[in-house]
Amino acid sequence: GVESTTNLSITGTTSNVTIENNFLNNISLSSAVTNNITIQGNVIDGYILLHSTYNNSANVTITHNFFETTQLNAFSYFNSTTIFNNNLVVFSGTSTQYPFYYPNDLVAQNNIFVSTASFNGTNWQGGGTPVLFNNCLTYSYNGVTLGALNGTGNFDNTNPQFTNIPGTNPVFNVTNDYTIGSGSLGTDGNDIGLFNGYYDFDMRGYPTLLPYLEAMTISNNMIPAGADLQVNLKANANKTN
Repeated sequence: GVESTTNLSITGTTSNVTIENNFLNNISLSSAVTNNITIQGNVIDGYILLHSTYNNSANVTITHNFFETTQLNAFSYFNSTTIFNNNLVVFSGTSTQYPFYYPNDLVAQNNIFVSTASFNGTNWQGGGTPVLFNNCLTYSYNGVTLGALNGTGNFDNTNPQFTNIPGTNPVFNVTNDYTIGSGSLGTDGNDIGLFNGYYDFDMRGYPTLLPYLEAMTISNNMIPAGADLQVNLKANANKTN
C-alpha cells in the first residue's frame, strides 16, 4: 500500500477499482460517475465523499477500514447501493457534530463506532433518510452515554474490549490489537469490526499475496570490478496461513 496525506480523488467515469491496504487522508468520488468501487483494508484519517447525485456513486463497497476522523460529515452521500460493513470508526467530533451526511437508505452492518471526545450520539447523521444500523457497537472513551443507534442487534454503549490498546486510547498504531472481546457478534455470526474471519486486515498495509523485506545484509561491500556482490535478504511471508 501507499501512505499519503493528500486527498485521493476519482474523476470522470470510472468502474471496477479497488483501493486497498493504504494509509490515506480523504477519498472523494464527488466529481465522478462511478460503479463498483471497493475501498477496503485501509487506514483513513479523514472522510469519504460520494457524489451528491446518489446514482452517480453506485455499488461502492466500504469494508474493513480503520477510520480516525475529526470530520463533521465524515461519510457523505452514502446510498442504498453503498455497502458499509465491518469498519472501525474512531470519531473525535464534538457533541454537535455527526459522522453521516445526507445518507439515502443506507444499511450499515457490523461496524464499531468509538468516540474519544464530547460527541454524544444525539444525531448520528445530518439530513437524508435514517441510516439502518444492524449489529453495530458504540462506545465513548470520554465517558459520554451515546444516543442509541437506529436498527436491530446493536451493542449501544458497550466497551469493545480491544485486546491491546494503551489505556483508553484507540488511536491507530500498528502495535495495537483491535480484535474484540467475546459476545460482539455480527449479522454473519462472526465478530464485528475489522477482524471477522473472512477478511485479513493487515495492520502494516502489506499486500497479502507477496512477501515483504525485513532485512538486507551485504557481506562484501568492497569488491573489485566484475566480482560478485554477496547479498543476504530476509523476508517474511506476511501471512502465516
